Amino acid sequence: MRAVAPNRNNHPLRRGLAHAAGSRNAERERSFAHAPWPAHGRRAVFRILPLAPDFVIELASPTDAPEKLAEKMAEYRACGVRLGWLLLPDGPQVHVYRPTSPPVVIDAPEHMDGGDVLPGFRLDLRPIWASAL
Repeated sequence: MRAVAPNRNNHPLRRGLAHAAGSRNAERERSFAHAPWPAHGRRAVFRILPLAPDFVIELASPTDAPEKLAEKMAEYRACGVRLGWLLLPDGPQVHVYRPTSPPVVIDAPEHMDGGDVLPGFRLDLRPIWASAL
């Protein structure tokens, strides 16, 4: 049986889907379209990089289990996330997670700001709370 080489024109970097007029990132994506095909093909070894974002936000849906979301936020914290917001529209509440302190619960805030992690960032929560009604 002969091995079949992958269709290189079907590679996401070669497809060039964003070349259509009007794409904000068309120029950047055109440069990716000419990137070389990965040398290792299907045998490539994928590793998870030991990186974590500074900030995460989770918006709970009605079907999410609160304990599962709390576990997820604890995992983010353990990975080095500096600030995490868990938005619970049913409350409405925001649970704020930081690496060196227990979660803080804020009832029905109108907005949240990023503090020292995201200086100048402010999220208006009123539309989120209003959509949950």
